[in-house]
This record gives sequence, structure tokens and C-alpha cells, in this order.
Amino acid sequence: MKRTYLLLSASTALVVNGAGSGAVAHVSNVSHATAIAPVNPNNWLGFANTHDSQRRSDLKQITRANVDRLAVTSTYDLGETSNFASAPVVIDGVMYISANTSTLAIDAVTGTLKWKHVYRDFKPSPPPDAINNSRGVAYADGRIFRGVGNGYVYAHDAVTGKVLWKVKGASQVGGESLPAAPQVWKGHVFTTLAGGDIAGVRGRVMAFDVTTGKRDWTFELAPISGAGSETWPKPTAQVPRTGGGSYSSSTLDEKAGLLYVPVGNAGPDFDIAARPGLNLYTNSIVVLKADTGKLVKYFKITPDDYHDWDIVAPPALITTKGGVRMMSAGAKDGYLYGIDLDTGKTLYKSVITTRENTAAPVSAAGTRFCPGIRGGVQWNGPSFDPPSNTLFIGTADVCTTVKLGSPPPPVELGKTYSGEPKGSFFGTFDPFDQAKGWLTAVDADSGKIKWRYHAEAPVIAGVISTAGGLVFTADLRGNVMAFDELNGNMLYKHATGQPVGGGVITYAVNGKQYIAVAAGMESQAEWRIKGTRAQVFIFSLPAKGAEPNRAVR
Repeated sequence: MKRTYLLLSASTALVVNGAGSGAVAHVSNVSHATAIAPVNPNNWLGFANTHDSQRRSDLKQITRANVDRLAVTSTYDLGETSNFASAPVVIDGVMYISANTSTLAIDAVTGTLKWKHVYRDFKPSPPPDAINNSRGVAYADGRIFRGVGNGYVYAHDAVTGKVLWKVKGASQVGGESLPAAPQVWKGHVFTTLAGGDIAGVRGRVMAFDVTTGKRDWTFELAPISGAGSETWPKPTAQVPRTGGGSYSSSTLDEKAGLLYVPVGNAGPDFDIAARPGLNLYTNSIVVLKADTGKLVKYFKITPDDYHDWDIVAPPALITTKGGVRMMSAGAKDGYLYGIDLDTGKTLYKSVITTRENTAAPVSAAGTRFCPGIRGGVQWNGPSFDPPSNTLFIGTADVCTTVKLGSPPPPVELGKTYSGEPKGSFFGTFDPFDQAKGWLTAVDADSGKIKWRYHAEAPVIAGVISTAGGLVFTADLRGNVMAFDELNGNMLYKHATGQPVGGGVITYAVNGKQYIAVAAGMESQAEWRIKGTRAQVFIFSLPAKGAEPNRAVR
């Protein structure tokens, strides 16, 4: 199957307002190309598989007709309890997994351990703590790359696990963190700094040399000086410049050499009066030249944000069946955005979860709004299926009540900085047993909803589509599910017994297709859920002639 990719180069810029109250785009004149090297469908190459973040696989051994015969054929217990939101990567039959305090390689069929490296100098703090997670690793040229909560970026030998280099990328003491799954391209390792809800922490994008670890360039996402800094009030001890964390992964247009970085909220989260202005480059997708870090353009997705409606998932770069070159981006505000990259125009904003009381200001008495701060699209972005011209996206249907501090509590650098009363931590959830989720199928050209599934718990795990006509995902009740991509009929459901917020991937080894799921998400402070130890579940079809596992539909 031939696929078309969106590829960009840029020159002079202008500002374009999206349709309605949608994205504000700082857009460039662009030219396009359509050819990149094909990828090996037997591997799952990175956080969202390919650099364009389409979360699509051309594997088709598992189909609508046989998916109900899937069975768990092996598991691997990582031996630690953590906020396990990592996306496994599979290269030539070896699976690479990151947890909070370790990185490991296992056989992608049997789950047998090949190597494990433990970061013994990192002792995670108890929650709430933005440092206590990892979204995954990147692979390139026999090396594995990741950030660790001790503030270092590491390169490991993929065969032995040996540390080849480590370099400082963040200050753990100051509340900075490096949970994002890196991207690797043409000798650069790209990663981002998180912690933008912590007073004084300002996000940044960093590129490191693949061979030496030397930092090649840095781009500030909440700049103190230079372009963008004028869109903030002058920083003071009472209102320090804070925000712009980025903690999932980025998207890369490899032909044009452009890096698309999703950027989180400004701080304080809820007290918008403390930080008037556009607060660049928060709540945006920032596009940088990958070789130099130079700003090309930005898309301000959720301006004037006072709900903690970050842009936290990497956008998908797609070309629709109608020929539109588009960026598809999900946000915590409960919309899926389709943005024309030639003009910057917001073509549609499709509602993909409950939206209530979205315009009410946050007050000292308390304001309830939906999506809440853990609602909408979290760290896993959309999947795009070119044959059906459909985008698939998972969301959390969660509402939150937030109170504004009056007067605002004293600022403590390195501590939570939200604008709430002292001692509060990002509001009060509705009871968790009321929290639901959605899997939504959206026409890529029109934004029209094709079908939707209302899950019994938030859907924040990875969503993938395959050439077998299937969509796979999982929810926080631990249900792994497969759907018919055309009509949303559930064809398979398996209860892992563990909350799932990590990657759902597919790959093939020796001609056999597998599905793997990262389960066991411990997040009592943020998601009010308790898991046991982090585990990877590996599914496959039974051998020919074996007794099938007819899963609950």
C-alpha cells in the first residue's frame, strides 16, 4: 500500500486565525514532497511507531474474522510498581521497555529477559511528582535512548544494555523531569523537559548528538528573553515565569526535517489573571528545524487556557483521501483538531468527550468543568487509517472541580504552582467510578463522527489501527479491546486485571503477528488508581489446530 506523507519546508511567516475559536497559527509559506523511505512493518519503531505519529501498522494476519481467537501467550513482570505509561519498542524480535527506574530488553515472543539496567542513583519521590514516569525509549543504529528522573539522558547499547553515555538534561531538585519518549533522526536525539506545573520550571526542547551526547541545541518553550518572551508579564518572585512542559513525545517530518513538539500549559494553571497575554509557546504545537532548533512556526491550540488543557500528545501528520495535508491533534479540551498546514486554518474541531461549563471562570468557591484536568486526550495521540480515511482517538471522560486561592498562596520555587489554595493539588475529581472514556472514529476530511464507543473507564492507552481492519486499545479498568474499524463493533475483549495507560503495539516475528500491551499503572495522586507491578502482556493467535480462546465480546 502506498502512503502519502505531509512534508514541509518554510520561509516567511504570517499569522492566521483558525475557524471559530480554534487554533491560532503562526504559519509559513510551504512546499511539499511526498516520498520517504518505506518502513519495516514487522517492527514497532517508536512511541507512535513511525516519525509521522500515525500509529498505523500494515500487518494483517490478525483480522476481523480471527481476532476473537487471540490469547495471552507470554507476559513479563518488570518487578516494580510505577506510573507505567511507557510505549514498548520492538526491533527485529527484541522488545525495549522503560520504567521509572530501569530500562530492559526482552524477547518479543517469549518475554525472556535479555538485559536490564537499573538507575540506582534515582530514588523516585512519593506522589504527587511529575518525575515519576517514563513514556518510552527511542531506537537508532543499535542504541537505545531515554530520559530518566535523575535528570540525565542515557544512551544504551541495544544488545548488552551497557551505558554508552549519559548527559545532564534536567534538574531533579528544581522539579524538572525528562519523561518524554525521545525521537532520533540524522544524528540527533530529541527530547523535552517536563514539570511546567512546578513554580519556576520552564519547558525546553533539546537535541543531543547520538554518538557523544553533546547538546547540539536548545529551544525555550517559555522564554525569558527573545521572541515570545514579550507575550508574558515580567517575571517576579510572586509570579515566576512557569510552564511549557512537554512530557509525551514529538512528531518528525523526516523529509523536510521539521520537529513538531506538543507543549503544555502556562503556570499558574488556573489563575489566568496572574499571567495575561498569549504566554508563548504554551498550549501550542511548535515546529522547529530539526537540525538547528530554529523556530519555523507554531500553532496555538488552546489560547487563554485556565483549565490545564495542555497539548500533550504528538500530532499525526497525514494526507487525507481528499488530498488535504493536515495535522491531526488531540487536546485535553475534548476536541480533535484538523488543521490545514498550508494555511493554518482549523478545518474542524470534533467533540470527542463530554464538554460542560467550559467558559465559567475558576472561582474561590469552586468551579466544576468537563473535561477536567485529567480529561480529554492525554499522552497518546490519534491513529490514522489511510484506506478508510479515518482517525481513531481515545479520551478520558472525567470532570474536575477546582478552587482558586484567594488570595493566592505564597510561591515556592520547585513546588506545585497552580493558583489553588495552599495544600490543594489540581482540584477534586468526580468519583472515579463515574469516570468513563471514549474511543471515537472521525472522518479525516470532514471531522464527522463515524462511530464511538463509550468505555467503562478512561481510554488513555495507545490506540492503533492495522491493515487487518482492526483498531486496538485498552482502558483504565484493564480491558484490552479490538474493534471493527468500519463500524465500531467490539470483536475482542480481555481483562488484564491491571489499569492500562501505556502503549498498545503490534509487530511480527518469524511471520507471526503479535499484540503487546503495557499494563499496571499506579497513579493514586493523579488518577486515583492503584495497580500492582508493571507488566507487559503479549497476545497472539493460537497455533494452527490449537483450541481457540473465544474471548468475551
